[in-house]
Parts: sequence; C-alpha cells; structure tokens
Amino acid sequence: GYYMIMYVLILSGMFLTMYYVPDIINAYASVEYLQTKVAFGQIVRGMHHWGASLVIVMMFLHTMRVFFTGSYKAPREMNWVVGMLIFFVMLGLGLTGYLLPWDNKAYFATKVTLEIANTVPWLGPIIKEFLQGGTIVDDQEKIIFVGDSRVRKGAGFITPPDYTAYPGKSEAFIPNFLLKEWMVGVVVLVGILVLTISEPAPLGYPANPSASVIPMPDWYFLFLYQYLKYPYASGDYVLLGVLGVSGVAFGALLLAPFLDTGKERRFYKRPIASSLMILSVMAVFYLTNVAWTHYEHELEASGKKPEHIQREEEAREKHAQGLPTSNAPGQKEEVAIVEKDDPAMDTFKKAGCIGCHAADMKGANGPSLRGVGDKHSQEEILTIIKEGYNTMPAMYDQAIAQGLTDDDINHLAEWLAKQKAEQ
Repeated sequence: GYYMIMYVLILSGMFLTMYYVPDIINAYASVEYLQTKVAFGQIVRGMHHWGASLVIVMMFLHTMRVFFTGSYKAPREMNWVVGMLIFFVMLGLGLTGYLLPWDNKAYFATKVTLEIANTVPWLGPIIKEFLQGGTIVDDQEKIIFVGDSRVRKGAGFITPPDYTAYPGKSEAFIPNFLLKEWMVGVVVLVGILVLTISEPAPLGYPANPSASVIPMPDWYFLFLYQYLKYPYASGDYVLLGVLGVSGVAFGALLLAPFLDTGKERRFYKRPIASSLMILSVMAVFYLTNVAWTHYEHELEASGKKPEHIQREEEAREKHAQGLPTSNAPGQKEEVAIVEKDDPAMDTFKKAGCIGCHAADMKGANGPSLRGVGDKHSQEEILTIIKEGYNTMPAMYDQAIAQGLTDDDINHLAEWLAKQKAEQ
C-alpha cells in the first residue's frame, strides 16, 4: 500500500510539474488553470493531495507497529534510524508541497516557516535567507521549495536491505507475493480516487499579504501549530519551543534503539518506553484537536467559511452568471499609475528611480513597476530600497544623498505598494 501511494505521488507530481510555473506572479494561475481547464487536472492534483496525507498516515502507523513490537532493537537499529529520517523528510515534503499553489495558506505558512528557521542560533538568518533566495519572500524562494519538493520525492524508496530474514522461509515472488501486493495496491488506489472525487484538493484565493486570513496548516502540522501558540513556546521562548522541546522529542524518537537497549521486545514489558510513546501520541492528538476546534470557533465567530469553499462557491455563482471565474492575478489590460499626482511621484523621480524604471514606470534598464503592489507589500518594497534585490543595488543611501528623508522614502514605499493591476 505504501509503495502504491508513492507511485501515485511521483507520477502525479511529474504531471503537475508539466503545468506548474514556479514564480509568484504565475504560480497560482498555473494551478488554477490545471485544476479548472486541463482534462483530469483536478483529479490528478487531488490524487497528489490525498496521497501526501495518506503516506503520512501509513508511515505513522508503520512507526507505531515497529515501536510497540520492539522491532527497532538490535540488529535493526539503522533500519529504524533511516526510516525515521524518511518520515521527517516526508513531513518536510508535505510542508514544501502545500506552499507551491501560492494561495493565502501557502503565503502565511511560508512566513511562519521562515521565521521558525530564523530562530536557529547563529545560523538562523543564513538559513532563512537561503530558503528565501534573498531578504524577502520572492520567486527564488519558491524555486528552492519546488526543487526541495521534487528532489526528495524519491527518498521514500531508500531503505536499507534487511539481512535478518529467516533463511528457511521463502515464497514465490510471482504470482504469490506480486498478486498480494497488487490487490492491496488496487484497494489503496480506489480509496485515493474516492477521496479525490468526494473532496477535491483545496485552492484558496491568491496570496495577499494584507488579506484578513485565519491561518491554518495541513492537518499533520496542527499539533505543532497549536504548540507554538503557548507562551512557553512562542515570543521570546520560541527557540525553546522549536529547538528545545520539539528537538528533544524528535531526537529521542530518532535515537530510540540506542536509548532502549534492553532485549525485551513486548511493549507491556517495556513500561517506560511504551508509556512515553503513548503519552506523546496522546499529546499530538490532543493538540491537533484543540487547533482544529479553535479554527472552527474562529470561523464561526467571524462568519467566514474556509477560503477554498468560499472560492468554489463564488466560482459557481460567477459561472451561472456567465462571468469569468478565475481569481488568478493578471494584467490583461494596460495598468495605469495609481495616484499619479501623489507627492511620492516626485520622490520617485528625485531618488533616481526613473533611471532604471522610467518616468512612466514601465521599465527601462529595470522591470516595470506598474502593478508592483500585487507582488510586494509595503514592508518588502522598503526592504528592497534599503538592501537591494537580486541585481538591483540598495538605493537608500543615494536617496538620502539627494536630500530625501526617511518619511519621504517610507511614503514612496507606501505609494508603490498601491500600484496594483486591478486598479
């Protein structure tokens, strides 16, 4: 069953990459097009979505079976270690995977993930900048996550050979073993199809930093999401929460064969190890339930529906009225300068921005800034001005040298953030 799920994930992932565009402007549009226009696109994406969840479930159940039967003990220590590393890799794949559609869920999940990475002592800022591909969330960061989601996909097949099988027992691979495997595989495949048809893969609205969104990660990260809300695991103590408690828990799980070296394998004869695992699993289920219940209460209090449901309902209404149903950001018509008479336009010229972006903001040596507010928030634009971006140098010192003040530059960033295509 596990291998069938992996086959589904890899094959559907290969199909999805044929249509997916890994940049902020087109990522959402490519996923929406795949889901609404491409034949069987919604089915393929749904199978990939549900396959990702099912593989986590399968690996969790397998981990529990191995732990409570004591199968991780000598001489299978490395089997357990490699298996747990693969489990962590699959969780990482789940995280990088649901980032890719670049809807609101993906955007805010990325922000949280990068801030967590930033808490690592000494290396935090370097790790964060590496994952972003720069000092802000942009296309390079998405490309890194796309590559991460693709490259590690095959890790599920990397398991060390088991040389401890009983040599006296054997069974013909064909047809006995193969038939059993395919029977289970067919059941799993039908199950994925049923889930896909009954509950298609969700897709919210395009990423919008200023949107009022109730953030919610995928179900297998709900426990960590809830845990990081508590005072002792957030704010000034986020390092303790992320690296301290979580690190010790995952480290103990990884090193279980070396911490529990007794010969006894029956779980009821290993009260300490079994009790710790049962308590840990109960804590994960409890935190998951609390997070989900709190999310439902927030939706009820705000009168909102989950974004993907609201988007689907709006799309059906638009379709019934004969209106375009796409939510993808685009610039089908010429984009005009928003608030052209604002004093920030003079700041734009005085700071020397017209040298690269032209007086009409359509771009010369640099890119067009019309509609730049669809791509970057005010804070991100201010960061670009102060620190540069890709090949663009920092312009803050030059602007100050031209007699501009911090207020002028802040207002310029605010004005540029208003340059949106839909206006």
